[in-house]
Amino acid sequence: GDPYGWDPAFAGTSSIYNGKLLPERFYREIERVGYFSNGTHNVSGSAPFGFFPHQYDAATGERKEERLISEADVDLFKLYFDGRCTRSHAERLLSYMREGGGVTQETTQVKFEMATYNAELDVFMYLAYTFDWSDGGGVKWDYEARFVYVDLYQRMDPGGVRFALELAVCVLLGLNILDELHDMYRAHKKYVFHEYLSQTGNYWDCLHFGVMAAGWYQWYMFWVHCNEFTMQPSYPVLSSVSSEARVFRTDAGQEHAYLAFLRDLRGLSIEFASYNALCGVSVLLFCARFLKAVDFQPRLGLVTRTISKAAGDLATFLIIVGIVMTGYASVGCLLFGHQFEAMSDVPQALVTLVWILLTMDPALFHEQMEHAAPPWAFHLYLWTFFVLGYFLLLNIFLSIMVDAYFEVKGQADARAGGKSIPEEVRDLLSHEYRRLTARPSRFASDEKVAKVLGKHKAGMPSMSRVREAVLKTIEHREAVLLPGGIDVDRKWMWRLTQQFPDTREEVAAKQAERE
Repeated sequence: GDPYGWDPAFAGTSSIYNGKLLPERFYREIERVGYFSNGTHNVSGSAPFGFFPHQYDAATGERKEERLISEADVDLFKLYFDGRCTRSHAERLLSYMREGGGVTQETTQVKFEMATYNAELDVFMYLAYTFDWSDGGGVKWDYEARFVYVDLYQRMDPGGVRFALELAVCVLLGLNILDELHDMYRAHKKYVFHEYLSQTGNYWDCLHFGVMAAGWYQWYMFWVHCNEFTMQPSYPVLSSVSSEARVFRTDAGQEHAYLAFLRDLRGLSIEFASYNALCGVSVLLFCARFLKAVDFQPRLGLVTRTISKAAGDLATFLIIVGIVMTGYASVGCLLFGHQFEAMSDVPQALVTLVWILLTMDPALFHEQMEHAAPPWAFHLYLWTFFVLGYFLLLNIFLSIMVDAYFEVKGQADARAGGKSIPEEVRDLLSHEYRRLTARPSRFASDEKVAKVLGKHKAGMPSMSRVREAVLKTIEHREAVLLPGGIDVDRKWMWRLTQQFPDTREEVAAKQAERE
């Protein structure tokens, strides 16, 4: 970008104007406004430029060396307040920005960045405020606040306890991955790998192990980058804090060092945030695996079985909800989108409707929507959405889940034989006590019975196949029993009626023809 603005120290209307200063002491001819006027070099009476792009070197009047240029900051106009500034000097810098035309009609974004350090907690913080000017005159602002610990073990874990626990977790993770790979290998050797793939819980296990491994890799890279992180005791970016003019003139080397420090600090904070996010996802996956693991117990598996039972009805319900919400979002975009930013497009309108449905907070929508559409249209839209979305759809969802829960609860009570979880725990502890104290000739534990059956099952089918055969034998069959031990079930009855559809008269006629 080209230089712009002016140095208010040479402007008579400025609060920091000083008539004793000469522009030639601070600026070259090419750094003054008149140099670029109509291609001439007449700078007599012209004001110096106030703001120069990042790649411009004030010391040489030319482009900086490539090693001192930050590619991400090329053509940006960067102004610095370093740690040597006093209050009066900081106020002078602000006056320079305000009265020197720092923000013009061509300005689209202003970003404030800073780095802080808390010595007591040994933590750095990167903070940035961004202001964006839209074409309509509005200003959108946002902020980014990230903190990071750089000294991970020397100060935070002097006893090494944390490192030992992390090492133990990594070892256990490796053992779990090896165990899962062993299960895959056994399934492959027994030609039942398709059964392994058909179990949804195995996908949760693999996903959890992958996320945990990615988290530990992220932590290792973060540790490596923290060890490589260096900083100076101070960054005197400004050439002088006592200058009466050209107050934002920078030292190219110190500026490059400070930008590298900010870049490294922000990169470390992003890595630390990514590690925390992976840890959070890992904990959620652990909760999902726990629910999957306790599914064997009728009472502990109520959550997963309720969701599975209601899955079909929920899928249909979600389709209906999607159609209704999309319809209301489209109508809301047409009615209120021209004035209400939260409904300026269909995706934002969908999010707004979800928040309205969940929070029922009038401050989020009522005032803005009421003044964006005719009163009758506003009230018709709002009340129909409340009746249909809140009173009907939300209660249908609750009904689906409650019905599925009561059905699963009844099945769980029947399977548990009326025993509660504490009673089952008591039976388990009693069994373990008897296994450890009773004589082998008087008590056979479940493990011992399974071991004996395993030794005598050579040549027999697997336990699962035996179980299926027994269940098939004792199950109730609807069949017609004929003399001679012949039974005709539904399948054979259908084949008889389809392959021999002749009536009694037709059969008698065929027999008469044969005779």
